[in-house]
This record gives sequence, C-alpha cells and structure tokens, in this order.
Amino acid sequence: MANGTIAGRGRAGRGMSLLFAAGERPDATAVEDALESAAANGVKSSISYRPDVSEGWLELLSSGLTFDLVALQPADALVPDRPVQRIGMGEESGSGWEAVSLMPGEHIASGATMMPVVRTMAGLGAGLAVSLSARAVCWEPAGSWVEPHFFAKTVNAWLGGGAFPALGLTSLTHKADGTLRTTGLFHLIGQELVLETEGSDGATAAKLAMRLIDHLVSEGALRGQRSMTLPDGVTLIASAEEDPGTLWVRIAS
Repeated sequence: MANGTIAGRGRAGRGMSLLFAAGERPDATAVEDALESAAANGVKSSISYRPDVSEGWLELLSSGLTFDLVALQPADALVPDRPVQRIGMGEESGSGWEAVSLMPGEHIASGATMMPVVRTMAGLGAGLAVSLSARAVCWEPAGSWVEPHFFAKTVNAWLGGGAFPALGLTSLTHKADGTLRTTGLFHLIGQELVLETEGSDGATAAKLAMRLIDHLVSEGALRGQRSMTLPDGVTLIASAEEDPGTLWVRIAS
C-alpha cells in the first residue's frame, strides 16, 4: 500500500468510497474520533491496525470483520469514477472531489460479495460518511453516488430488518429499448436485472424494480424460466435462459 493506492490486491470496484471536496479528506485522527463518536451511540467499530500516518490508511474492525480505509490525508487522494446515477444530489455535484476508499480487508477479499460482508461494510461506511461530513457515498459496484444522510437512513433501515436499499447499492438506468436495467446487482447475486417496462411510467417501473431487487437479494439468483409473484400480488415472468448472468423480467399479461 503506497500513496493511498492499493498495490496488487485486485479489489477495485468491490468496495465503497467516501467523497470529499478537495482538501477535506480526513486523516487517521479524524477517523479515530469518528469511530469513538459512533461507539458512544452504540455502533462498535475500531482501528485494528494503524501504520505510520504518512501511509494514509487504516485497518478497521467491525462485527469481527476487517476493512481497509485508504487514501487518508496526507497520502494522495483517489479520483472517483464518473457516477452511473446520483441520488439526492445535483447533476453538477462532484467536480474536483477526492475519494477515500473502504473495502474488505485482504483476508476476506474473496468473500466481498457475501451478504455479511456487504452488510457490515455498508453500515460501517454509512456511519463514517455522516460522522466525517462526506459530500457523498459511492457504492463502487453500482457506480452510484448517494447523499450521505439518505444512504445512512436506508442502509440502517435495511440492517434493522427493512427493505434492501436498492437505491444506492444498485443503479437503475432507463434504456432506449424500453427496459430498465441494473448495475451492481451482479455483485450481490451474480445477475443483473433487465425489466421490460412497456405500459409503465418511469416511476412505477422503478418502484417495481426495487421490490424485485429486494426479493432477489433475499432469495438469490433465478435460473431458467419461471413465474413469480411478489408480496404485493404482482406476477412476473422471469427468464435467464439465454444468459445466466442476466435476468429478463416482464409483467405477466
């Protein structure tokens, strides 16, 4: 690990970034203070390894899992990728921003897609983003930039037994062919979703997609072709026959 970048780990795009305006990135002391503040409110995470401050990274322990937080001051910043979608933010947001990246530690990197790792990382990152006054959270597999308080609200609701935060941990894009497609769902279940939206307005299609994503994250990827009925009674026809990594879904007629 050098100058806030990751050397030889092959984990790019598997974590999350906290985005800051130029010059606002935290250092190790600021992160320590943020973790202590969170612990006082019942969220227990700690620094498990602290190298020399000049290296600009920390190993954090949360729920028995370790995560690397890299590109802290005074190390070089990471440059965030352009977002696939923005949530709770203006389209002009992000010019000149810098990133601090949180990702699974080396010994759990192979399990980055496992739900206990995803849940713990999302909760840890949400708390840090709010405590450190980040400008945005970027969930890297989805390319989504999310306003930190909204991200924390939806993630904490999920961790408390609520719906999966599809707006944030996945991205939804309306395509010219009339489909609504996800980015980032593959990271969680090994499939992206393509929802045929003919006859539905954009908002209705997005709400249906979010309910379907919640179901898929809970139940896992679907294979072959089958019909399925969501808890609200909507019946869908789903098929992954042509490509097991892509699930095509339409509303049953």
